[in-house]
Amino acid sequence: MNNLTLERNLVVHTKGTDPVPGHYLVVYRKGVFYSCLAAGERLRRFLTFGSPDSFIAYAVPDDQNLRHHFSRDYWSRDQAHSFWLRFGLEFYVCDPKTFVDRQGSDPLHRLEKEIAAIAGQTVRDLDWHDVKRGGNNLEEKLFPTLVAKEVGNLVRARRFAKSLGIEVRAITVDRQLSNTDIPEEIKIEEYRAEKLDQELRFDIESHEKNFERNQRIGERVAQSVADSSSVGVTASPATSSRGRSPDARRSR
Repeated sequence: MNNLTLERNLVVHTKGTDPVPGHYLVVYRKGVFYSCLAAGERLRRFLTFGSPDSFIAYAVPDDQNLRHHFSRDYWSRDQAHSFWLRFGLEFYVCDPKTFVDRQGSDPLHRLEKEIAAIAGQTVRDLDWHDVKRGGNNLEEKLFPTLVAKEVGNLVRARRFAKSLGIEVRAITVDRQLSNTDIPEEIKIEEYRAEKLDQELRFDIESHEKNFERNQRIGERVAQSVADSSSVGVTASPATSSRGRSPDARRSR
């Protein structure tokens, strides 16, 4: 089986002890740990006694933003649905010596297996609808960040990683349905889209009907006001005989 840690060049055997830009240098002398140098640091001359061939050095990335992605397949709680989880690992090497010492056991692959196993224990208890929903909701259920310091899947993963010389900054999770469940998911999304479209059309029609009704009411009110004004103007002049004074009636 291939060594994932070496394939990703997370541990590289170097020639000599010269600094490697952007890398720690873990130095051994005759198979015994000798020194761990920071990026750009050189072995001091008085420490380099002995034959150069007696020194072996390994370069380890001094990068706080290393990333690695991997996938695992799972079954739903009722064993009726299969799906894939794609994990995104954000990490850095916090202990170069331990990391190099563990290179033979492939620490990156071991961390993969541990994270997948931790997630699998939680997935078995999840409702299928939570899995189908995916997104941040699923990620928070598998590796919650707002938990007590001594519990939780993320804490367990970080503790295991520390034993390999790795510091885990974050774990992201993305769900991919199997081919048999994708059509069902598409139908659900199409139904939601159609329902939303119907609701929007109903809102528009209701708005138009309300607008027309209010417009008719406004027209009736305006007509009523106009009619009232017309009646008042006609009745105001005192031109009828009943409206004349007694003296005016006698003079005739």
